[in-house]
Amino acid sequence: MMYGTLVLIYLLVIAFARAAYTRQAMEQLIFVLNLKYEELTDIRMLEFGDQLFIGQFPDYFEPFVRHNYTTFIPEKGEDLVAAKGFFQHIGIKHTSIDFNGQNGALNLDCRHDITPYFDNVEFDVITNLGFSEHIGEGDVETNLHQNQYTIWKNFHELGSVGSLYFHHLPRANHWNKHGVCDYDKPFFQALMAANNYEVVIGPVYIGNHHYKSPKNNVLVVYIKTNN
Repeated sequence: MMYGTLVLIYLLVIAFARAAYTRQAMEQLIFVLNLKYEELTDIRMLEFGDQLFIGQFPDYFEPFVRHNYTTFIPEKGEDLVAAKGFFQHIGIKHTSIDFNGQNGALNLDCRHDITPYFDNVEFDVITNLGFSEHIGEGDVETNLHQNQYTIWKNFHELGSVGSLYFHHLPRANHWNKHGVCDYDKPFFQALMAANNYEVVIGPVYIGNHHYKSPKNNVLVVYIKTNN
């Protein structure tokens, strides 16, 4: 297969692979943010993926009520609204990265080192919800390990000491034909041990009520302790 064709397939796949918050994932993230920060105003958040709200996010959703935020999402259906608006509404300095470049996301290819783009800016919070498993889609299989190494290295280096990391990802062997890889507890246990991360939550297998499938995701939250 020609390289140009591979690039085209990669672009098409990324265009349709959308990262999203379920209510469950948003509740988990808000919980850990409130544990670490007394005030969310002005924290620097880097979100991998043009994250959307998916499923039922009624305006009586507790985090929305607390922050006087209205999504205009119907209580039923799959209408999607960018999560960036909520984070900006509550005062978070929000940056997002996605190859699709939509909803204000930076169009960067995370198969490569993206740290020079930020000119040594480090973030307080880094999130990865259904994003990293897509890095390398459409690329040749021999590049899989290098692509995954690079995205996890990007995560590490774009945080500062004390940064909070939130990963909510597909559990190994539970998402058929979704992305190029999935993750299990031993992966995160090895990752955290190798980098001396401080464990906050997990890794733990959790259900996803939106997709009606029990314990099909893995959740892990940790804090960076050194560079």
